[in-house]
Amino acid sequence: MSGKDKNQAYRKKVKQYADESSSIWEDVKHGLVYGSEDFLNDLKARFLLKQKNVELPQHNRVFRDVDPQKVLQSASEALHIDLDSVCKSRRISSNEREQRDLLIYLLWESGRFVNRQIGSLLGISYSNVSRRISEIRRRLDKDKGLDRKYQTIKAQIKV
Repeated sequence: MSGKDKNQAYRKKVKQYADESSSIWEDVKHGLVYGSEDFLNDLKARFLLKQKNVELPQHNRVFRDVDPQKVLQSASEALHIDLDSVCKSRRISSNEREQRDLLIYLLWESGRFVNRQIGSLLGISYSNVSRRISEIRRRLDKDKGLDRKYQTIKAQIKV
């Protein structure tokens, strides 16, 4: 099973125990398509133009759809983060926290991922993602060295 399938299976299991019904919005892709990944891939194959169109921003977003796991992997390599330790540990060192926060901010700033997606990838809640974004934004404004580090990493990784 891929990471996303594991997360989805876990959410379903927790919802079963909590008697919580599924949200209809969990399967919305790109803010416009409701359905599974297979359905989205079928739509892409059948209807998506083979080139970008300046006048169709939602089309372009689907056109450049990326796998969040791949982005996470390449970003973690550039930041020299051990994803397993960051995702599975309850407590992480301040250096790992800074690296993780830069990773969260990079994913969030790309505009391709919502807080819930980022949180499920890193094993934290979406509200924690929001807090981490606020914190790293504040720190990037104050600490120019950290901002240079972030800009360097951002240039290395095309999200």
